[in-house]
Amino acid sequence: MPANDHDIRLNQVLREALIPKGFRPTAPADIEAMLDAFSDEKPSDEKLARMLKKVRGSEPLYKPCEHECQRTPESLTGEQQALVALYRDRKEETPPDILSKLNKMRERAGEQAGTPPLGSISSLPWKLLQTLRDHAMDQGEQLAKLFDFFKPPIDPFTIIAEEPLLHAEGDDFGDAFDGCLQYLGNRFLLAFNTKYNTFSKEGDYHPRIRFTIGHELGHFFLDEHRSILKSGGPRFSCVTGFQSDPQLEHQADCFAAGLLMPGYLLAPMVNSEAQPDLSMLKEAAARFRVSLTSMMIRWVRLSDFPCAAFALSGNRVAWSWTSESLRRVATPLKHSRPVIGSNDAQVFLRASGTLDNYREGRGQGLLRQWLETDHDQASVSEWYTVNPYTSQMLAFVVADESEVTDDDD
Repeated sequence: MPANDHDIRLNQVLREALIPKGFRPTAPADIEAMLDAFSDEKPSDEKLARMLKKVRGSEPLYKPCEHECQRTPESLTGEQQALVALYRDRKEETPPDILSKLNKMRERAGEQAGTPPLGSISSLPWKLLQTLRDHAMDQGEQLAKLFDFFKPPIDPFTIIAEEPLLHAEGDDFGDAFDGCLQYLGNRFLLAFNTKYNTFSKEGDYHPRIRFTIGHELGHFFLDEHRSILKSGGPRFSCVTGFQSDPQLEHQADCFAAGLLMPGYLLAPMVNSEAQPDLSMLKEAAARFRVSLTSMMIRWVRLSDFPCAAFALSGNRVAWSWTSESLRRVATPLKHSRPVIGSNDAQVFLRASGTLDNYREGRGQGLLRQWLETDHDQASVSEWYTVNPYTSQMLAFVVADESEVTDDDD
């Protein structure tokens, strides 16, 4: 659809999400009556334009205070109060057991002490940043457990359905965004892009869409993210329109990984085999209905055995993860080294061309070709795939535990 059609559809989603059914004026006379209700005089075109911008999220409901403070509904202007009243949804009773679970979730999120203010997170030391990401991942996993998910796949719509302050709406938004979360009136709108449903999938939604929804749920349930939105901060949007600290986006990714691939379900599968191969990862990804990339990262982070995951772009590593056991004996390569990976990996990468078509491969190499290590002769088994969405080559590398065990272990 053309860009203006996407804007029209998004505006329609916002209106339908925030105006309860039965209260949505459609006839010209009803719309005129609604506008007249704002004040004694008919709103000007300029005023209506400003209000539309606020509804669409391109302009905040009110400007944030220069000093840290909270704006109460009584302190809003008449125009702002009218906008809030217009888009106020009817209260719905939440079952006591679900409400209790959600309150416990919010309490756990609030226990994160000393969270730095927006704008300073990216400057924190790496270890502290990783601690915040691990906390987000744990929160996602705890949410899955609170909703009694004891077998995959995790259904995020079950969680959304039980949260009265959250409304989710999906449609093909083209390249505008993959997902976004906005606070409008007294509730949150989660909009997600369904364009990836044109690709092969199991279930109602493509794995990338499911991860996007999990990511946006991270913004909803993580205490600081939620506070930013409620205090008039910018909407959280992934892929395009990104306006927040990138570290907050990383935290939301970790939340999604913990929610959709909780360790209490996945870890037993991961650690059932010391020498896993790509087929095991693909089977797990299919069971949990997540992408192979997401599963590869989560697998490595949960593994008790020496393994690693790499994303290659050209002769450089875009990102990498190593299991805890492998981190004891190996560290990332120095940035000065131009060529990454084994000879087999380089052959696969060159044969993959522009990396716009999925393909698989397998090879052998040495651990020192991937990581800095004193175990110069430690061999590794390697599996490769191409991720056409990101134009990257993924490598899953598994070492023989007997070859990388320190003498002190």
